[in-house]
Amino acid sequence: MLLFAIHGGMGVHISDIIAGNPAAETGLQPGDIITQIGNAPIAESHPYLNTLYGFAPGQELEIQFIRNIRPKTVTLVLTESR
Repeated sequence: MLLFAIHGGMGVHISDIIAGNPAAETGLQPGDIITQIGNAPIAESHPYLNTLYGFAPGQELEIQFIRNIRPKTVTLVLTESR
């Protein structure tokens, strides 16, 4: 998953999804706005990355996001970076 833009301090905008990774497999899409990972609210990209570093491959991760102004939640299993 590639994340670049902050969304007015209210989450991280997904700009692109890499096919075959856990984010793609859960159905996350470009344009979705990640607002929370686990119990950690996400307002911008730097804390988002710090939050991800706290997890290990194989762990399940609940991600809350907004798509078309509707809140949604997915659970994905982390894999090692390729």
